[in-house]
Amino acid sequence: MEFFTWIFCAHSWPVQIWKKAAAAFLDAIEKAGYFAMIYAGKSFSETQLDEKQLKPYALWVARYNSYLGRDAGIWQCTDKGKVNGISGNVDMNLAYVNYAALNNKMVKTIPTPPKEEKKLMKTEDANKIICVLQGRWNASTCQDEKKEVGRLADEVRVAAGMKKVNS
Repeated sequence: MEFFTWIFCAHSWPVQIWKKAAAAFLDAIEKAGYFAMIYAGKSFSETQLDEKQLKPYALWVARYNSYLGRDAGIWQCTDKGKVNGISGNVDMNLAYVNYAALNNKMVKTIPTPPKEEKKLMKTEDANKIICVLQGRWNASTCQDEKKEVGRLADEVRVAAGMKKVNS
């Protein structure tokens, strides 16, 4: 799960919205048999997320500095790295945990998915997230933000096996 501060029309989402959405999304991902990880900037992870509630999930923190200054499984330490064969800058990361090995262990325990499309989350959980997003949509005066919130609500609907309504 990638987190970034959404600043549309000079405001960001309240902390309570991030907390509820993050917990429901990560729980749904793991219940579906996938490895859930949070990606966020250092400041955002410390001010906008409930780290105690999200402690069971791996944390990948972006902080472009000479030291991370906190615990995390992966530290994205620069966006100005160089790699042979790639023109331009690339993000560089330091992994403190072997997530590839953890994922391989998880993959062995994941049952073969059924032929029909599997929902990534319960309809009930999707409706809770959509309710939170609807509150944000109603509070917004910015059309770009409303469009993005509508898009996100549709992504949640699709994950729960529902049809999009904002396309």
